[in-house]
Amino acid sequence: MEYTLYRDDGLNTQNLSKADIVVTGVSRCGKTPLSVYMSMFGWKVANVLLIKGIDPPKELFEIDKNRVFGLNINLNHLVIQRQKRWKGIENLSNMNYIDSKAVGQELQFAKFLFKRGGFTQINISNKAIVSTANEIIGFIIDRFGDENQYNKAY
Repeated sequence: MEYTLYRDDGLNTQNLSKADIVVTGVSRCGKTPLSVYMSMFGWKVANVLLIKGIDPPKELFEIDKNRVFGLNINLNHLVIQRQKRWKGIENLSNMNYIDSKAVGQELQFAKFLFKRGGFTQINISNKAIVSTANEIIGFIIDRFGDENQYNKAY
């Protein structure tokens, strides 16, 4: 759990290679809750926030791409999530955060980076965290065949 919390939203990326799993995506796509959930079962999970116009940490493209998962989300679902967040924060003046056109551009930027890195893309729209976690862990087990890692999830 400490590993995951220390690496939330792209913090401390210098040791990203030590992660069992790395999830990446735009703001409010569920990276943190997913990471924390998987870490409760012993997985070392890092998450990296992608922001259009800002280069992601170079470490993201230096680690094993088979451990990196890009989270996709439906545009309308993401805008609704952001509107809920936006209403709860005072002094948030960046209307692009909830503007459908700007959010759509962010999602396209993220997809471009997922393809550039060769990352596995997971659509998380209308999916429970448990389902997404099981999907990611299934990929990890298929790719690395580590029975000990498998037991973490159950």
